Amino acid sequence: MIERIILNNQVSKNMSKIYKLFSRAMDVAYNSNVSNKHGAVATYGGKIIGSGCNSLNPCNITIGSCYLHAEISACLSVLNTWTTKARQKCVLPG
Repeated sequence: MIERIILNNQVSKNMSKIYKLFSRAMDVAYNSNVSNKHGAVATYGGKIIGSGCNSLNPCNITIGSCYLHAEISACLSVLNTWTTKARQKCVLPG
């Protein structure tokens, strides 16, 4: 019986963390300037280290504009907040 209560407590804590992440992504999505609003959060060690939303931006590749995906926006926000020393430690696969 005690093990079941502990397990239920752990599941509850994990769901609470997941809820906070989804809630933050939804909050960020409201900042989007397009009709289909998407938000994303980047996490490390269980903490949010960046967030972003999809947006319509001027683009040099095509005439007019292009979309910036929410997950790319979140990654860019992480890179913009990192120090130079932290960026040097970053290794991308491939």
